[in-house]
Amino acid sequence: MADFVVKILLYLAPMYFANATPIFLGGRTPLDLNMKFFDGKPIFGEGKTIRGTIAGIAVGTLVGAAIAILLPQY
Repeated sequence: MADFVVKILLYLAPMYFANATPIFLGGRTPLDLNMKFFDGKPIFGEGKTIRGTIAGIAVGTLVGAAIAILLPQY
């Protein structure tokens, strides 16, 4: 049972880190480049930025790679 829980946590870790990263590293240019949907709202919503998207992808990838390298048994 403990092995199953560890596998689940290691599987979820890249997603959690990727999701939290834009809070610290995001900002500036909106991902939708200030374009609006036909109802006048931003296409991707408020607060989605190019920098935050790239940072989230990069950190999620790095965490996944680190887990694969440091814990190959999982």
